[in-house]
Amino acid sequence: MLLVSMDKGAFLKEGINDLFKYFKDVAKKEDPSLLNDLLNEISIRRTRDYILKNYPNTTIKGKKITFPERKLDNIDYHLDKTYKGMYREFADIISEQLTMAYYRLLKYKKQEKLTQDEEWALNRMIALEGIFRTLLLKRLESSVQAFRISITNHIDFLERLKKCLVQGKTLTKQTFNRQILYMDEEISQEFLEELEDFEKENYRVDDLFADIDKDIKLLRNKVLSRVSTIKPEEDAKLNKLKKNLIDLHKKGQIILFTYYTDTLDYLYDNLTKTKELSNLNIVRISGSTGTRERDRIVSDFLCNKINILISTDVLSEGMNLQSAKIIINYDLHWNPTRMIQRAGRIDRIGSPYREIYVYNFFPEDELEELLRLVQILQTKIINIDESVGLDQTILGEEIHPKVFGILRKIREKDTTIFDLLEKDMFGGGEKFYQPLKDFLRTRAIEELESLPYGIHSGLQRKKIRAIFFYYKYADDLHYWYLYDVDTKEILKNKTKIIDYIACLHSESRVIPDFFELVYEVNKKVVEDIELSYRDMEQVERVDTQLGKIARDRSTNFIKQIIAEIERNIDDYLMEFREEREIVTKWEATREKLLSMSHTKKRLRLLRKLWREYKQGKDWRALVNKIEKFVSGRTIHKREPLPPFDKSKLKLVVLDFVS
Repeated sequence: MLLVSMDKGAFLKEGINDLFKYFKDVAKKEDPSLLNDLLNEISIRRTRDYILKNYPNTTIKGKKITFPERKLDNIDYHLDKTYKGMYREFADIISEQLTMAYYRLLKYKKQEKLTQDEEWALNRMIALEGIFRTLLLKRLESSVQAFRISITNHIDFLERLKKCLVQGKTLTKQTFNRQILYMDEEISQEFLEELEDFEKENYRVDDLFADIDKDIKLLRNKVLSRVSTIKPEEDAKLNKLKKNLIDLHKKGQIILFTYYTDTLDYLYDNLTKTKELSNLNIVRISGSTGTRERDRIVSDFLCNKINILISTDVLSEGMNLQSAKIIINYDLHWNPTRMIQRAGRIDRIGSPYREIYVYNFFPEDELEELLRLVQILQTKIINIDESVGLDQTILGEEIHPKVFGILRKIREKDTTIFDLLEKDMFGGGEKFYQPLKDFLRTRAIEELESLPYGIHSGLQRKKIRAIFFYYKYADDLHYWYLYDVDTKEILKNKTKIIDYIACLHSESRVIPDFFELVYEVNKKVVEDIELSYRDMEQVERVDTQLGKIARDRSTNFIKQIIAEIERNIDDYLMEFREEREIVTKWEATREKLLSMSHTKKRLRLLRKLWREYKQGKDWRALVNKIEKFVSGRTIHKREPLPPFDKSKLKLVVLDFVS
């Protein structure tokens, strides 16, 4: 957003009407490849596969470009042995036995039937319960210490929460959400100050307290008391790591990655005390490591002063650590993109090694069982999210359904997974422009330009039945649509669409039996294009002014006002989805606020309103005051986009996929 000075309409002509919404949608879907449509417009990106195929003889400073060969290997261990035969019991307690009463508070209300808003709120809380169970399972797999700390913190949280409920208080929504976001950290005393009234008389408190006590008892007596007895020397996973490090460090420098800081500290404390590794320089780095200290560590590592570097993902992006030959991933890849980012620290042009190694820890006998438990929880979360909508800040790093298949490929040491993930992450530009370049190597540009509008073709894929439309409006607006005949869904993301319509020049033309649908679908597509154009007119009229306001130091605070109000409106609508009146009022007020002339006097008045808000934090009052402020003010008129002209809309090509 800094690149376009907060102008969320900066990429209107690329089909991205609202840059903020675009980023939110990508974050919600947890699919970085969806960013390719945007990245194609602002960057030149090349995967290693692309470079090797298209520039095999390229040199840098007279030296031919080379990449090391990537080798995948596993370090298998037994989770059940790590937990001294108690893993399955712990997993069952987490996934089945805990009542999670504190996430299902509304189920304990005395009234027979909940209101619709209460039902939605209950479903959201049950989804949070699923997120929490998933986090516990991930911590269970990561390390004994990370799991032990989470259980300890959660028992403490439950005891504090029960005391509050007894006193007629409960956590605010924001505090409850932070419990999910920061479950890995020690609960702060401050949360007791962030409470709201809990009307005990409306709840079956005896049942509620009994279930909370049941969870505390389960976690303390069945889990914590037993996991606390596991000593580092009895930790089978840790011992497997030590054994491998003793051999692997002889081959070269090692970077040991883990997702959790608690696991990192546990590994560092125990590896530095290991006699067989005492002659090695082992260093750790995490998010709490200061910038100067981090730079010093990286410099020492590149100078071969460090043998083993233990790190969280603070090092997974942007760092060149090609002096290392080996990466070890201590946790499962719940986000496989991280494996690519981590491997990228040592997989560099000009690496001194012909081969680099990526070792991944896998629970040999328990992997499928663990994946099944997590997949069940994730399916429930996704279903609730699709039904009632969840706060994306709480969803956090959602586990995409395709992750489970990717994990199995990594387990099988299938190195093609590197190329597949890289293409998803970085390969958008290559998909679009390289086929065109290949075509122009053998054909003239005039051949492309001579093709008439409205041509059609078809290809067979046997994985979807769809119709592809490519429309051009005037000279610079290009619209891609892929209509799924069976689901009736429309896909507009070009990066996703190209996977369905790309084919070899020699591939046979196949026209399916649903050709007649094209007229009905075409009508929907044209209507949507016109609607998109109207949206673009609105954004062009208002939101480019926001960019100007953000760039000017004297008016930049207006951007902060708008962001604060819209954040509060989003939170409000998560609870009261049907109440759209405030949205209508704010949209009209916002447009006037952005379009009016901002004189010094007006800016002084606005700053006063902003200071008053900071004292009381009443966002509704702020909206009302700004509405009154802009009422009757002179609005700055800008030249609008030309009205939509259907005669300028041309169907370039139609393609059937069957």
